[in-house]
Amino acid sequence: MFMEGGLRPNFENSPLPDEISAARKLVIAESLMKFEDPSNHLQELSKRIQEGALPIIVSNHDHHANVAGMMGIVRRLTARPNKFNFPVAFSMFNGDQGQEIQKNANGMKPILEKSGMPFIPVLRPKDIKEYYGEGKKSDAQKEIDIKESNRNLFKMLKEIKDDTGVILFPEGTIQGGRKDDSGNKFGMQKVDNDLLATVIEMAIKNRRVPVILPVGMVNTDRIVEPGETSPTLRAKLAFGTQIAVGRIGIHPTVAGVRIGNLITQEDFQKNGIDFGDKENVTSFVMRRIAELVPEEARGAYK
Repeated sequence: MFMEGGLRPNFENSPLPDEISAARKLVIAESLMKFEDPSNHLQELSKRIQEGALPIIVSNHDHHANVAGMMGIVRRLTARPNKFNFPVAFSMFNGDQGQEIQKNANGMKPILEKSGMPFIPVLRPKDIKEYYGEGKKSDAQKEIDIKESNRNLFKMLKEIKDDTGVILFPEGTIQGGRKDDSGNKFGMQKVDNDLLATVIEMAIKNRRVPVILPVGMVNTDRIVEPGETSPTLRAKLAFGTQIAVGRIGIHPTVAGVRIGNLITQEDFQKNGIDFGDKENVTSFVMRRIAELVPEEARGAYK
C-alpha cells in the first residue's frame, strides 16, 4: 500500500474510491509545498526520538491542506515513534462541516492511519457553539458526542507514556487562512484550549521528555482556497509543470512548510514559564510558530 518509508500512497492497491481520491489530494498537496529546514531540525528531532523523547509537532492551521504538510514532515523523519496521534475536529466526520469535507476526512483517515498518523476526533469549543442547541443537534446528542470526544482524548493522553508522538493544530480552525471584507487574511487565531499544554504536562508526569517542533505553513490557500474543493489555477499550473518537466529538476511549488528550532523543557524554564501555567505555555509555543510565518499571517500572535 505504501512506499518510501511506508508513507507515500500507492493508489493501485487502494480498495476504496474515496481513499484513492484522498490519497491523491494529499500527495499532490505535499508536492506543491516547499519544505524549508536549513538547520536540519528534522534530523535533530529524529535523534531525540531515538533517545526516547516524546515528539510534539505543532503548526499554525490556515487550511485543510496543512494535513499534507504534516504528512510530509513525518515522511522526512529518519526515526519515528510507533505513531503520531493527531487530534482533529469531531465535526469533520459527521457532516456538520459539509458532505465534501466529511468525504475527504473519511477518505484521508485510513491513509493517515497506515502512515502512522491516526486521527483522534475531538469536540472543539467551536463545535459545541455551532452545532448544538435550538434548531440543531439535541442536548442528548451533544452529551453522547462529548462523552465520545472525552474518551478519545483520554485514550490519547494515556498513550503518551508509550512509544507515541503527537501532532497538533492548536488553533483548531482554518479561520486564519480566510479573508476579511478587505481581502486580508485573518491570520493566526488565539488558541482557546489547553490541549497543547496538557500534552506537555502529561509527558512530564509520565517521565517522558517532551520535544516540540514548531512549524509555520505559508500560502496553503494557493493550493485550494479555504471553503473551496477545487485546486487554484496556480496549483494546477504548478502541478502540470511538475508532471511535464519534473524529471529534469524543475519542480515548482506554491506553498511553504518552514521548520523551526526545537522547543525543550529548558526553553520554558529559561523564560520563567511554569508548566502549570497552561496559557503561557501555549502562548510561548504559538509565538515561536508565528516567527516562522509572514507578519501579515501572524494574527493574534503579532
